[in-house]
Amino acid sequence: MKYTYFDTLTVSFPEVVWKLANSESQDEEPFLLNEVIYPDSFEIISGQAPSKAELEAEMARLQSEYDSQDYARNRAAEYPDFKDYLDGIVKGDQAQIDAYIAACQAVKTKYPKPE
Repeated sequence: MKYTYFDTLTVSFPEVVWKLANSESQDEEPFLLNEVIYPDSFEIISGQAPSKAELEAEMARLQSEYDSQDYARNRAAEYPDFKDYLDGIVKGDQAQIDAYIAACQAVKTKYPKPE
C-alpha cells in the first residue's frame, strides 16, 4: 500500500473524532495504512469507532481511488513547462506553440486515462 494521511480517514468517518494513539508529533506524518493496528492505533475522543471491517473497506476504497489517479501524477511529472507555451504565445511563435502541444500529447499518449 502507498502512503496516505490520517486526515483522509477522518473525512471518511466525520461522526467520529479520533487521533492516532501515542502520537507525539504535532506534524501530519504519513503512515502505511496496512500497518495500522486496530483498535490500538486510535484514541477515540467522541463518537463510535468504525469496525475493523469498515475501516479496512474504507482503506481499500481510498487506496483504489489513489491508484486510479496514477496516470495523472505521471503526466504532471512529465508535462513540459507551461512557460514555453506562454512564451510562444507572447512571441507569436506558432512552431513553439505546436511543439508544446505535441509534447503534451506525447505525455497523454504515454500515460492514457483509464476508461
